[in-house]
Amino acid sequence: MQYPQALRLSEQEVVEKIMLGVTVDKTFTTIEDVAEIALLFAAFPTNALTGQSMVVSHGWNMS
Repeated sequence: MQYPQALRLSEQEVVEKIMLGVTVDKTFTTIEDVAEIALLFAAFPTNALTGQSMVVSHGWNMS
C-alpha cells in the first residue's frame, strides 16, 4: 500500500481523488442521507418490500 506522502498527494487530493474519486457527485454520504432513505422505506405503504437493501453511497458502489 502506498501512503499519500509516497504518492506526493495533499490531504485534499487524497479526499478528492482516492476517497471520493469513484463517487458520482464527489460527496460523502451523511447520516442525514441514510436517515432519509430509512424514512422512505419505513413510510412506503406496501408489503412488496420485504428485506430489500439499498446502497446509500452517492454511487460509490457502482464502480
